[in-house]
Amino acid sequence: ASNRFSLERAEAKEVSLQRQISDLRQSEQSLEAQVQKEQSLREDETKRWSPTITELHSKLAELRAELDMSKKESAAKIQELTGELQSCQSQRDNAAGAFKEVLSKQAACEAEAVAIIRQEAAEQRALLLSEANAEVQALRGEVHNLQQEND
Repeated sequence: ASNRFSLERAEAKEVSLQRQISDLRQSEQSLEAQVQKEQSLREDETKRWSPTITELHSKLAELRAELDMSKKESAAKIQELTGELQSCQSQRDNAAGAFKEVLSKQAACEAEAVAIIRQEAAEQRALLLSEANAEVQALRGEVHNLQQEND
């Protein structure tokens, strides 16, 4: 039961880690889209508003820096979560192996118990048959004596 619980915990942790990895990737894509949007705005503004170009360049540089930092953080977090995921998978595999081993031992014990029960039943049956045969022989002897007395 403990192994099954460990296996379930490991599988739940694996699902959670995969979801976190997916969320980080979506966040990274969202920031990419935002950078592209800002880049497009910058091009339009350059055509219309020359004085604001410097400001937009600065904002774009900030967004790129933020994106780069976010990518680095995401990569580090993904690496960390991947390590945890591999650990959970290893624990799950170990728990599954231990569970299979326990099931195998249980099956062996059950087979041994069935063999013992069958042996005891056979011995008891033989003893009962022996006792019954002795009683039958005794009754036959009495019947024979009674028949001789009647004759």
